[in-house]
Amino acid sequence: MFDEFQIDMGEYDSSFYQMVEGLFVMAYGHMKTEIIAWWIYERFLDDDELAVIVTEDEVEHEIKNSLELFKFIKKL
Repeated sequence: MFDEFQIDMGEYDSSFYQMVEGLFVMAYGHMKTEIIAWWIYERFLDDDELAVIVTEDEVEHEIKNSLELFKFIKKL
């Protein structure tokens, strides 16, 4: 769309994403919001394997679905 009409659709929905992120911060705080964003955008490695989260006590957690993510967030 940008090439043909010079319309940057990335800016079109950025305020929506900022609003959603703000709601997550209000509900869960900054640290948990970062974990949620990681799970949405970065949970898969280059070879399509799931990445793991390593907590401060150096325990690895593989979160396979949104229910596991929710349970993990609640325990923090």
